[in-house]
Amino acid sequence: MPSEAAPQNLRLIERFLEMMAAERGASANTLAAYRRDLEAYAQERGGDLRAAGPDDIRAHLAHLEAHGMARSTASRKLSAIRQFHLFLHGDGLSRDNPATAIDSPRAQRPLPKMITEGEVEKLLAAASTRVLPEPGDEFIARPARATGASQHQVEPRSAVVAGQVHVGRAQQP
Repeated sequence: MPSEAAPQNLRLIERFLEMMAAERGASANTLAAYRRDLEAYAQERGGDLRAAGPDDIRAHLAHLEAHGMARSTASRKLSAIRQFHLFLHGDGLSRDNPATAIDSPRAQRPLPKMITEGEVEKLLAAASTRVLPEPGDEFIARPARATGASQHQVEPRSAVVAGQVHVGRAQQP
């Protein structure tokens, strides 16, 4: 670490890891991962970690993202940073805990997969070989009633007749 505060940061990290091992029973793998994460954070930030602020943590997260780090990995690294700053603050080694102002990186939800026209046709073909529900069948009526519709509003509108649904073209019943 090029910073002149590097030896102090390493001592703080070591104290934190000792606490994690003694008080929380952290495994050797957890301790090694926290050490890597915190040393990288300390090196990136430079300066005394006890004086770090929310912007320093955000800058570190932005650095991780810029280098292609997955959000789930960044969240794990942020967890180590949060616990470290909680430790510093709890032991009176820093005035405040800058990590409390940091939101976790949100995991990206994958887009839903689209089905092909051929798959739609297969579904419709399979549906046409089955007996379709009667208008008052519960699996159709219950969701409609949940919207506030009454029984007489649901039944006439819920009937589906095989052959009225076509893929790729509109057809009047």
